[in-house]
Amino acid sequence: MKIAYDYPFKPLTPPKGFFKWCSSQITGYRWANKDRTIVSTTRPEAPLISKRLTKASNLNIPEKFYPFAIVLSSKTRIEIQSFGIWCGVENGEETYEIRRTNLECFCDDIHYQVHQCGNRWRSGLQQLYGFMSGYYTNTQFYLNRWREKITKSSPLRYCNLKEISWQQLGHAYKYRHEIEFLQLIHADRFADEVLFEMRHKVGGRWVTGIDYRTVNMKWLYRHKGILKNSTITYQELRLGEALRKRHGKPISGIENILTVQDLKKIPACVGINSFQKWAIAQDLDFGMYVDYLNMLDELGIGVDKGNAMPKDFRKAHDEKVNLIGVKNNKVYEKEFNDRVKQLKGLERRLGEVQIVAPKEIGELLVEGKTLRHCVGGQQYIRRHAQGETTILFVRKANQLDEPYLTLEMKNHHIVQLRGKRNHAAPPEIEEVIENWVKTAH
Repeated sequence: MKIAYDYPFKPLTPPKGFFKWCSSQITGYRWANKDRTIVSTTRPEAPLISKRLTKASNLNIPEKFYPFAIVLSSKTRIEIQSFGIWCGVENGEETYEIRRTNLECFCDDIHYQVHQCGNRWRSGLQQLYGFMSGYYTNTQFYLNRWREKITKSSPLRYCNLKEISWQQLGHAYKYRHEIEFLQLIHADRFADEVLFEMRHKVGGRWVTGIDYRTVNMKWLYRHKGILKNSTITYQELRLGEALRKRHGKPISGIENILTVQDLKKIPACVGINSFQKWAIAQDLDFGMYVDYLNMLDELGIGVDKGNAMPKDFRKAHDEKVNLIGVKNNKVYEKEFNDRVKQLKGLERRLGEVQIVAPKEIGELLVEGKTLRHCVGGQQYIRRHAQGETTILFVRKANQLDEPYLTLEMKNHHIVQLRGKRNHAAPPEIEEVIENWVKTAH
């Protein structure tokens, strides 16, 4: 979708109720004593803050900026219009100015982005709170039933937008034809993936959903037979295709263990159908399996049919963890110590749990041995020490010395959050950690 920085249309007209609502969000002031009353504003809808009037009363209040926005639509376009109100008090009288600020529009496959300066449109959106702010920082949106109106008269009127947010309008407009087609053939789960840019959990790992570089109308028509009246996801469809290319066929349940990206990591010495059956029987955690293969490589053990699919995978995995744990990690000690200083600021209390950063390599070895997972392996120690990933301990707040959960994070996303024997974290703890990881620096 092309982005344009000139706006050839007259903006849609907001309802009068919008401006009255904006005004009702901004307080006025009332100073009074038994002899005199001063009211700063003439706006009848403004809530008033009452203060006692004395000789020492300050009747001047610095001007403050209030941002508001509204979503409007017509048959041919959708607009997000922003307005700013600058309001203050000078000598007991209100100064009040409202003007349009930013405008975004979706029309004719173009995403217009402009801001108003005086009586002219200028290119791009304006960060009204300064360089470090967003375009909609602190903005209050008018609840004008815009979703209902968009479904009746807008370029998105043929799509079921469900509980879409205003932030998703640009994305929904860009892929409106794909969403409409998928909903028309009752591939609703796939349609939701496209609409909401959904991620999925496969075997305890978060994986990306749609690859928007490949999913277009041509691709959808080619896969219509598979998608029609189905609940298949993008990852499941791609996994099935990739398995067939390797002369296999998807076995029921494998979509909960493998992604299409995982197939590249399966050793070539094993049959793809045999591996699927073995993985399902073992209830395989594929992230744990990749760690197992890394440990074999680290120990100089070649991969063959016997050790690629051991009869008891967890037992074989734990044996390798013990072997790795006794290896010398001095080579990474200096880099590791440098990271200790970097990560100190991440330690904090999050409700019932505490985030703890490892202080020594030996702590990772103990963590891996106690919880029976691979975090004590040289692959993890090296990657953590060199900043490729970040390993943190999640402890119960009242048991800080006892391993509970191990967190691996990267680029503000959880890579893994696992307990003993790689068991998943309790959902309520995972939610707390996931919210924190998004903002952790």
